[in-house]
Amino acid sequence: MFHSQDGLFFERQDGGDVRVIKTADGNFPKGDNITFETILSAASWCNVVSTMSAAGETYETWNQAMRFHQENK
Repeated sequence: MFHSQDGLFFERQDGGDVRVIKTADGNFPKGDNITFETILSAASWCNVVSTMSAAGETYETWNQAMRFHQENK
Protein backbone atom coordinates (compact mmCIF):
# COMPACT_ATOMS: atom_id res chain seq x y z
CA MET A 1 0.00 0.00 0.00
CA PHE A 2 1.34 3.42 -0.99
CA HIS A 3 0.87 6.38 1.36
CA SER A 4 0.86 9.64 -0.56
CA GLN A 5 0.28 12.17 2.22
CA ASP A 6 -2.08 13.06 5.05
CA GLY A 7 -3.71 9.63 5.18
CA LEU A 8 -4.24 9.19 1.43
CA PHE A 9 -3.43 5.60 0.45
CA PHE A 10 -3.42 3.68 -2.83
CA GLU A 11 -3.33 -0.09 -3.24
CA ARG A 12 -3.18 -2.07 -6.48
CA GLN A 13 -5.67 -4.94 -6.56
CA ASP A 14 -5.41 -8.23 -8.43
CA GLY A 15 -6.33 -7.49 -12.04
CA GLY A 16 -5.18 -3.86 -11.91
CA ASP A 17 -7.98 -2.02 -10.10
CA VAL A 18 -6.76 0.57 -7.59
CA ARG A 19 -8.17 0.94 -4.08
CA VAL A 20 -8.11 4.52 -2.78
CA ILE A 21 -8.43 5.12 0.97
CA LYS A 22 -8.44 8.29 3.07
CA THR A 23 -7.96 8.07 6.83
CA ALA A 24 -9.10 10.63 9.37
CA ASP A 25 -5.90 10.56 11.40
CA GLY A 26 -3.32 10.20 8.63
CA ASN A 27 -2.26 6.79 9.95
CA PHE A 28 -2.28 3.41 8.20
CA PRO A 29 -5.86 2.26 7.49
CA LYS A 30 -7.49 0.18 10.16
CA GLY A 31 -11.27 -0.27 10.24
CA ASP A 32 -12.16 2.66 12.50
CA ASN A 33 -10.10 5.46 10.92
CA ILE A 34 -11.21 5.13 7.27
CA THR A 35 -13.28 8.12 6.16
CA PHE A 36 -13.38 7.35 2.43
CA GLU A 37 -12.74 4.26 0.33
CA THR A 38 -13.35 3.47 -3.33
CA ILE A 39 -12.08 1.17 -6.04
CA LEU A 40 -11.08 2.62 -9.40
CA SER A 41 -11.05 0.26 -12.35
CA ALA A 42 -7.73 -0.12 -14.13
CA ALA A 43 -9.20 1.85 -17.04
CA SER A 44 -10.29 4.71 -14.76
CA TRP A 45 -6.92 4.74 -13.00
CA CYS A 46 -5.18 5.03 -16.37
CA ASN A 47 -7.54 7.88 -17.29
CA VAL A 48 -6.28 9.74 -14.21
CA VAL A 49 -2.62 9.00 -15.02
CA SER A 50 -2.89 10.02 -18.68
CA THR A 51 -5.01 13.11 -17.96
CA MET A 52 -2.50 14.36 -15.38
CA SER A 53 0.46 13.75 -17.71
CA ALA A 54 2.06 16.69 -19.51
CA ALA A 55 0.74 15.36 -22.83
CA GLY A 56 -2.81 15.11 -21.50
CA GLU A 57 -5.28 12.34 -22.14
CA THR A 58 -5.49 11.06 -25.68
CA TYR A 59 -6.22 7.60 -26.97
CA GLU A 60 -2.45 7.11 -27.32
CA THR A 61 -1.48 8.31 -23.82
CA TRP A 62 -4.29 6.28 -22.25
CA ASN A 63 -3.06 3.16 -24.11
CA GLN A 64 0.50 3.86 -22.93
CA ALA A 65 -0.71 4.15 -19.34
CA MET A 66 -2.71 0.90 -19.67
CA ARG A 67 0.26 -0.98 -21.09
CA PHE A 68 2.55 0.29 -18.34
CA HIS A 69 -0.01 -0.41 -15.60
CA GLN A 70 -0.91 -3.91 -16.78
CA GLU A 71 2.52 -5.17 -17.96
CA ASN A 72 4.15 -7.77 -15.78
CA LYS A 73 7.82 -8.15 -16.62
